[in-house]
Amino acid sequence: MLLLGTVAFTEFELPERMPFGTAQTLAVHRPIGGGVVVDAMGATHRPIEWQGRFRGPLAALRARQVQRIAMAGKPVTLAWGTFLFQVVVDHFEAEFERASEIPYRVRCTVVRDRVADLAASLLDRAENAITGFLGDALGLSAGDPILTAATTGVQAAIGAAAGGGTLSLSNLGTAAVAGLGATAASGAASAFALRDAAGAALDGTATAANAATLAPSL
Repeated sequence: MLLLGTVAFTEFELPERMPFGTAQTLAVHRPIGGGVVVDAMGATHRPIEWQGRFRGPLAALRARQVQRIAMAGKPVTLAWGTFLFQVVVDHFEAEFERASEIPYRVRCTVVRDRVADLAASLLDRAENAITGFLGDALGLSAGDPILTAATTGVQAAIGAAAGGGTLSLSNLGTAAVAGLGATAASGAASAFALRDAAGAALDGTATAANAATLAPSL
């Protein structure tokens, strides 16, 4: 089903395809000496256009319903499949073939992508929840150097991902795993160092005091 404002399109009224996409506004600079510097100014949605056919005794009435939406010039909902936009109908045309047969065309300017807005909101909530959880974990791990290092490592990894502008629901988890991995590797290196020092002490090549000085590094 396709919904535009209060009009639900069905059967022959439905288009065969619904095009959508975005265009990035770019400022291209060509400095003296060669090279190109490109500044991305922001993405805009391409107009959403489709066509279909009103059929049956209510064909003219249905066409006029869409025409009224276009004449009002107000934002309305456009939804189909998993897509949900707020749009303004900037162009509507129809052809009266006969009372029960009226082909039509519609073009909409996208005001907002509601699905993208929802995804961004969910991402913010997920990030805040993870940040809060890590803050609590850091408090609970006080006095335990291994747990403190692990929590701090995860915080650093997520912060780095966010600072790079690449944070998403998927790489939140990736960043967390990377932080834990780095901490585990560091902890393992410290443990191996302590083991080697202890072994050297037992062999008489180092003193027990030297081995003990490595313990805080865990």
